[in-house]
Amino acid sequence: MKRALDAPPEQPRPREHRPLGPVASWCFAAAGLAIIASVLLIDAQADLLVAEYERDRAIAAERTHVDRLEKHRTMLAALESGEPAAVRAMQIHLYGQNRLVENPLPGRATEPELVLAWSLEPSPPEMPTEPTLDSTLARLATGQRTRLWVALVGALALLFGLLPTFGDANDPG
Repeated sequence: MKRALDAPPEQPRPREHRPLGPVASWCFAAAGLAIIASVLLIDAQADLLVAEYERDRAIAAERTHVDRLEKHRTMLAALESGEPAAVRAMQIHLYGQNRLVENPLPGRATEPELVLAWSLEPSPPEMPTEPTLDSTLARLATGQRTRLWVALVGALALLFGLLPTFGDANDPG
């Protein structure tokens, strides 16, 4: 009995040296959070790009309509004031008269004002090109089949990062 009391107290074992320690769990948590955020933000960015594309198309179409109305207003003002070139151009347009000038002289060009009716329509608008998110992460985060898997991998990484680290079973701390 005396032997047990005389024995020096057992020294606590030193903790094993873990090279990364709790840093590894925070890396998993940060990676999982980044993956989940990218799934949400890339999808929102794709929706924003589509909305901006539709807005730019509507602006281009509206600009064309405004140009067309302005040209028609100019033609109407010319017809109401009785300008001979405008009246002649409207006659050619409405009645199908294909002679621009009654007796053209040799070497003389036809009057450009007589083709006003054909220039009322503006040129077709330049439509913007449809935007695309072209990256591997964007394809994975917005694809119908892969989006769920990417979010699941992010959630698992976040879960692994938030789990507590367990030491040795004999270690009280």
